[in-house]
Amino acid sequence: TVDPNKYMVGPGDKFFLSILSNNITINEYLVVSPLGDLILPNLSLVNVDKLSLVQTFNLIKNSYSEKFINIEFSMTLTDVRKFKIEILGLLNSPIFKTTNPLNKVSDIYNNLKSQNISNINEKNISKRNIILERNNEEKLIDMLLVKKVNNSFNPFLQEGDRIFIQEKGEEISIEGAINYKGSYEYKKNESLYDFMTLIGGFSLNADTNNIKISRFINETNQTEIVVNKYADSKNIYLHPYDHINIQFIKNIN
Repeated sequence: TVDPNKYMVGPGDKFFLSILSNNITINEYLVVSPLGDLILPNLSLVNVDKLSLVQTFNLIKNSYSEKFINIEFSMTLTDVRKFKIEILGLLNSPIFKTTNPLNKVSDIYNNLKSQNISNINEKNISKRNIILERNNEEKLIDMLLVKKVNNSFNPFLQEGDRIFIQEKGEEISIEGAINYKGSYEYKKNESLYDFMTLIGGFSLNADTNNIKISRFINETNQTEIVVNKYADSKNIYLHPYDHINIQFIKNIN
């Protein structure tokens, strides 16, 4: 269901309005114009573009209440508008997708992966470094985080949104006493602690106070970082191509 406090009204939204008073009866469908206006029967024109549903309903109710006495007011959203958003970064030209305000960025991402688009290998699409451009501001969206954490940043779409999805770039790898070992896409400014939490944590026989990170300091040389206290992992930030090894607890006979 639509949250009337969060849904933002725009051109193409359709409403049903019912007004009953001593001297007027209205039962009509209304459509928001391309300019964001609603023509109110027996009243005037109001602009509702980018107002929430609650704000829209209150504005219209107050407009009628100022002119007519003892009105019975009801209004509901009957049809949701559609619009196109632009997806850049995967091909030489933009990809346009038709969507609506009830879809989130994750819906566009999943839809894009499920379609067989020429020259796009869905396994190579970035999952952790997706950029949403809205009102000249850029925000990062991590689909791995969206999948794991329900309240992670994953906004509903709006007209004018642009989504930048690149191919996967730098990676980090992890092995040892971990539930889900393998390679993961690198994300800037991510701590070891946050990364470990995100990918599912340790196996039962993990020595959480004995973590080794192999890190390139230049093209040919590496250094090793040893984490002796897991609490310190909150202050250790991962670098591209880090290799993390979670040591097993050694059995003492």
